[in-house]
Amino acid sequence: MCNEETYPVEIKDDEVILRAAFRPYNANKSGKIKLNLFSPPKNLNELSCMRSSIMSIGDCFKKAKEIAGVQKEFHGFALITNHCAKNSFPEGDKTIEIYIKDSRHHFLGHADLIIGIKSLTESEPLPPSDKEKLDNIKSNLHRHTLFVTQNGIVDNQEIHCDKNELLSNFVVDNKVLDIIST
Repeated sequence: MCNEETYPVEIKDDEVILRAAFRPYNANKSGKIKLNLFSPPKNLNELSCMRSSIMSIGDCFKKAKEIAGVQKEFHGFALITNHCAKNSFPEGDKTIEIYIKDSRHHFLGHADLIIGIKSLTESEPLPPSDKEKLDNIKSNLHRHTLFVTQNGIVDNQEIHCDKNELLSNFVVDNKVLDIIST
């Protein structure tokens, strides 16, 4: 049986996606997650994430620690659904697509959060209007996300969404705090 039969490529709107956050890059001294967690690497419009429907929380934690290496320290996970990502478009502009897609060519369980606008580069900075849209997208993603750090749950969701409870229940049902606090 191939992976696509065992693990569907399609990411449903209610699938919980995890994005690893690292210190000192994505968290300030008090431990609060920075908006840069949703800044794509230079000249890209995507962010690496992990699919909870394919990887266990333990596997996600191990992968995050592996990614951290010696230069970074794992701080926690940002949890989001495809539904919430799709609803993080910039204010007044629903034409920019934001969504999560499977990218198992990196590893089974990998996904990319597509932002819709490529990030800045030194040689070609974004026009001010695109920079403003990108900043708005990052802020909206931040507000739609539930953060689980080694210090606990940070319910950052200022936007009422029918998926908010799903994320909170996911943390409890999958013992996320127990796993990342070890």
